[in-house]
Amino acid sequence: MRDDLTAAQSDWIAAYRFRLVVSGRLDRDALDRETDTMRNAMTGAAVDPDDEAWSSPQDAARETVATYPYAPETAALTWRNLLSGVTMQAGLLVLLASLWLFTVGWSFTLTTKTIVLAIGFTVSLTALHLAMLSHGSGRTTGFWAGALGTVAGVIGTGVMTVSTDPVPVIDVPSAVFLAVGLGLVALSWWITPDDGVLPDHERDTCDDPEQWVSRYGALLRSNYGYSPSRARQEARQLADHSLSRGETPQEEFGSPAIAAARTGGEARSLRSRSRWRLLQYAFITLVAVRVMRSGETFPMVMGVILFAGLALTIPKLWVDAGLPTLRGGDDG
Repeated sequence: MRDDLTAAQSDWIAAYRFRLVVSGRLDRDALDRETDTMRNAMTGAAVDPDDEAWSSPQDAARETVATYPYAPETAALTWRNLLSGVTMQAGLLVLLASLWLFTVGWSFTLTTKTIVLAIGFTVSLTALHLAMLSHGSGRTTGFWAGALGTVAGVIGTGVMTVSTDPVPVIDVPSAVFLAVGLGLVALSWWITPDDGVLPDHERDTCDDPEQWVSRYGALLRSNYGYSPSRARQEARQLADHSLSRGETPQEEFGSPAIAAARTGGEARSLRSRSRWRLLQYAFITLVAVRVMRSGETFPMVMGVILFAGLALTIPKLWVDAGLPTLRGGDDG
């Protein structure tokens, strides 16, 4: 801490910085920049932090955080996020498969059919995450490409798996699958940025005005539940405003993700994400019920654990999604 600050000012700055950190909205560069700005302002004003004319650290941090609206920057379409999502999903599924393999024996015979299934699954999973990231970042073309790729991958995998003869290749210890699953999960955590915020040079910027408007409108629809007509209206208003000032939307409002977050707000984002999550859980439930009907012990046990977890999370998701409850719907 600088010597030109009194003890009271140093304590105020420390509390202010702590509030910025726990907000989770600022990356390291922004955190240092805002802290230095506030420190210089306090030094220049030469006031006692206890003065009534000076805000508390909580209020000052709240005002600063408000200029950094919530935006799902980690949903940006980058190779890092795509690879992280695929490896995490694949790792969890391999871990689940390894638990099942331990119930049938200490080794597993790897066949050509299994290899074809694994390759097809990886391709389909990659296409699925491409669609999800494109949807989350407002890229309509990428979303449809990923969605069609997922469907084609699933169909192609099914056809290839059925038509491939299960020729034995090698016997693999079941512990290998456990190690591979843990390795994929660890790799996913290593790939993802520690603070969950992309560096400045990787932010989802868009210098082309028309593309910016298109992506901004798509984000309002996909992440914040705006109707297509209202999303187009909001996008056109921002574009006209920036062009009237002789600037591009990127220069005036920042990245489409930040601008959409400022317009839509965190509450709308939470509502939209919760509704998507409920749809995912409904699909998982259907698959789990289908697997449990086999009557085997392992699927039954895992199904019970899954349903217990869903029972604990669905009520909150239901409320966050703004769906009707016994106490009435959400008017927000």
